[in-house]
Amino acid sequence: MTIETKYNIGDEVWTLDIFDEPHKGEILSISTFSHYKDKKRDYISYYIHLIGNINEREVFPTKEELIKSL
Repeated sequence: MTIETKYNIGDEVWTLDIFDEPHKGEILSISTFSHYKDKKRDYISYYIHLIGNINEREVFPTKEELIKSL
């Protein structure tokens, strides 16, 4: 099985912090989870410095794209 991620370790990305403020952080690690009953759905999360684990759909390459998604 091959799982492709949008970002790599070391990439700087944007997400919302716990106060719903835009935050730029570096990806320190990547976790993947596959649901054994639903093989079409893989879960990818990134551990972002000073933020924690964030689902891939909540991570953006630029601040502008983050704001546009709100």
